[in-house]
Amino acid sequence: IFVLNKADQIRSEKESIEEIITNTRQYLTNIGVESQNIIPISAYAAKIFKLALADKLKTYDDEIDFEFYYNWFSKNRILPVKQSILENDISVKIFGKEYKRSDILEKICATGIIELEKELERLMKDKISKHIKKEIKYYGKK
Repeated sequence: IFVLNKADQIRSEKESIEEIITNTRQYLTNIGVESQNIIPISAYAAKIFKLALADKLKTYDDEIDFEFYYNWFSKNRILPVKQSILENDISVKIFGKEYKRSDILEKICATGIIELEKELERLMKDKISKHIKKEIKYYGKK
């Protein structure tokens, strides 16, 4: 897995995420890396959104960062987001302002972090599965 963090720092007037992924893929190919699962993310924005949902944003800087990323991800997407994440939507209050929980979850998905978490989980399951098969094979010989 190759993680391109700070994907929210990309300025679309200069280059797109797709162009950066293409250039990264080409670079990896040039240095001999064949498996190229490239995931663009904004880890800090994902952290801010998750803290907001857990009611753990406390400082003025947290408030500014939340508002900035909430607005940025309202207009931009690092990864496409499936619509209607929650059927029974509820509102959450963040720094005295109401937000739909589904809107914040949508923005977490748009940061790319969920995609990365899923890929890491898949890799861990594969690794554990291979390890268990080796153990069974080893103990089966005794």
